[in-house]
Amino acid sequence: MGNPSPAFQNLSKIAVEALNVGLEALRPGTTCSQVEGEFRRALARHGIQKESRIGYPTGIAFPPASGERTASIRTGDETVLVPGMVFHMMPGLWLDNVGITTTQSFVVSDTGFEPLTATPREVFIK
Repeated sequence: MGNPSPAFQNLSKIAVEALNVGLEALRPGTTCSQVEGEFRRALARHGIQKESRIGYPTGIAFPPASGERTASIRTGDETVLVPGMVFHMMPGLWLDNVGITTTQSFVVSDTGFEPLTATPREVFIK
């Protein structure tokens, strides 16, 4: 598709930084809303706002849907994280002329989170 623009490359770095901040906020006893708040503050340092959810629960035979009434990593969701919960964090950033989403599926562990994939969180350019 060609080389990404500098704006895209910069947004990619911001998206990964904020995703990593959100992941590092994961701890048993933390709420979904607290995790989202850390992510949102990381974006705000770059002048970016995101109002929609950044993650949803998933599991075997549990496909996500827009109308599910379960935990959601978003403002106001006071669901307390406990070990064994599985989520997909997918904080897409769509601005006026550029957009990106970098995602990570994970399990809440006793001390934080365990990623379910080993793919680096970065844009690959060939």
